[in-house]
Amino acid sequence: KSSSLIFPTGVETPGEEKEEVISTTRRKVDLLLDQCETVRFPFKKKLNLENLNLMATDVPVKDLCNTSLGNSLYKLSLAGNRLSYV
Repeated sequence: KSSSLIFPTGVETPGEEKEEVISTTRRKVDLLLDQCETVRFPFKKKLNLENLNLMATDVPVKDLCNTSLGNSLYKLSLAGNRLSYV
């Protein structure tokens, strides 16, 4: 028998699927961070991370603390995410 019948290609294991979801979430957060950074005066910088099913590790704390973006951020919204701590 062919090994492709036993181990078909293109089938993802549950661990690979979870990594893909984490990667997609990180790309969304990075895109929102980039969009927030491009906002110029006189508009206020708002980072909206609502309803992204973020975990505490997904919140970009290192990108916001003691950075120019973090210092000029007017609003950070994390509503709709099940976070017990950040």
